[in-house]
Amino acid sequence: MSITSKPTRSVDRATVMKVAGAVLKTSNIQVESYHGCLYRTFLLRAKDDTFCVMKCMPHPSIRLMRLEDDQLATEAAVLQLLNRRGDIAPAMLDYQAVSSTLGTSYLISGSFTGTVLGTTSSPLSGERRQTLDRSLGRHISRLATLTGRAFGPLLRPYTQSWAQCFGALLESILRDAEDCLISLPYDAVRLSIRKHSSALDKVSEPQLTLLGAAGDDNVVFDPRSHRLTSLLDYGTAIWGDPMMSDYLRKPSKAFLDGYGERLADDSDARIRQLL
Repeated sequence: MSITSKPTRSVDRATVMKVAGAVLKTSNIQVESYHGCLYRTFLLRAKDDTFCVMKCMPHPSIRLMRLEDDQLATEAAVLQLLNRRGDIAPAMLDYQAVSSTLGTSYLISGSFTGTVLGTTSSPLSGERRQTLDRSLGRHISRLATLTGRAFGPLLRPYTQSWAQCFGALLESILRDAEDCLISLPYDAVRLSIRKHSSALDKVSEPQLTLLGAAGDDNVVFDPRSHRLTSLLDYGTAIWGDPMMSDYLRKPSKAFLDGYGERLADDSDARIRQLL
């Protein structure tokens, strides 16, 4: 949707297999296209039922929003943070900002064990779904214990004010919408953020926050225990307010049980959640 784009060319399966085989040191992999992510994504399946994931820049015909432009580099950095701490997360196996072979940047992560929730033949229900939601809640809560020196993009935090950071994030989205001639009450939206800036500035500690990670296509789980084994995508991470994560928009009771703390119910917290 946005104005930012990077030169890239179409990626074919044979080239993906060549690059992935060199990184994984095997030619015995099966390459599958996966359509649940913004970036071009391939599942690299091994014979032992594990898989790795390779992500490349989107097709040249897709124009990214400004906030989406750095997601591969962001995810590579997040995975390194989580790996050092021993969290549930795949290893960052290779990241290249420029690849002459592929003609685009790419990230390979893995290995993953389990099943992508969005590919199951029937949805989880009852206690099985509650078990998964509790483990998701624990993971998202654990992510938020990682703190940064300032608010902002994961790789370039720049301010001690969450209100300033939030305003800049929103302004980026509004500019994308304006560039695409989308009709919105722009002035009213900007006025609302200025009006409620004091509630936003009650947030004083930058925490690792996934802006857009909720969804069955992003969840890998163990089909026997029904617990989370990983998320597929960490590229939307920022140093921000965890209340902004899409996981906390309408969380289930089981998710909140796993999250481990009651969401604040004061007026400032409600304003932050609504914004």
